[in-house]
Amino acid sequence: QHRVEQVEALPAGRASERWGRLAFDHAGALWVTNRWGAGMGLLREGKWQRLTASDGLPSNSNSAVACDAGGVVWAGFGGLYRLVDGKWERVALPAKLEGCGHVSALAPSTDGAVWAAVTSGSHPELGGVVRVEGEQTGIYTPATSPLPSARVRDVLVARNGDVWFASDTGAARVSPAGEWETVTSVNSGLCCNIVLALAEDSQGRIWFATADGVSCRE
Repeated sequence: QHRVEQVEALPAGRASERWGRLAFDHAGALWVTNRWGAGMGLLREGKWQRLTASDGLPSNSNSAVACDAGGVVWAGFGGLYRLVDGKWERVALPAKLEGCGHVSALAPSTDGAVWAAVTSGSHPELGGVVRVEGEQTGIYTPATSPLPSARVRDVLVARNGDVWFASDTGAARVSPAGEWETVTSVNSGLCCNIVLALAEDSQGRIWFATADGVSCRE
């Protein structure tokens, strides 16, 4: 059992911390985001370390984290960043989404691309998903695709290449061929349209964690 918390003697009022997304890099280190702006946790060779802006983080506030197929660590720090040669490099978002500074989810795919769900705290109607591959980016929003909501809570790249998106108004799937499907409580057995997280099991089934239980897609 490992703990990263009050051993750092955080200021009064921070006695309870909220740790969020986790990701292993190719060296086996575990990166953990902190939802209360207290840096990142890093478990490397059995030792925990709290990283902050003084260690080179773009910000102490961070959200999603992931490691792509090439071993590069990606994270949200009030914008999309990737760790290149030990330094965090900002990844410019397309103009239509440049005001969406919160990265709510990151998911790498086997072809080297990274899917990033981005939103705007002050304008919840703005947001969507960006697919980054090299210097190329693709944009998916409710205005340009069947994406059910501008606020995407989770992204899952399935082993067959399908990409799933979780939102407060159901889920959606896009196939490698670009074919879309929406999944709601009306057109399927989804128990609730507020989908918080997604997972794929060893049999290829997709699981939906919702605000009112868990559903499974065979």
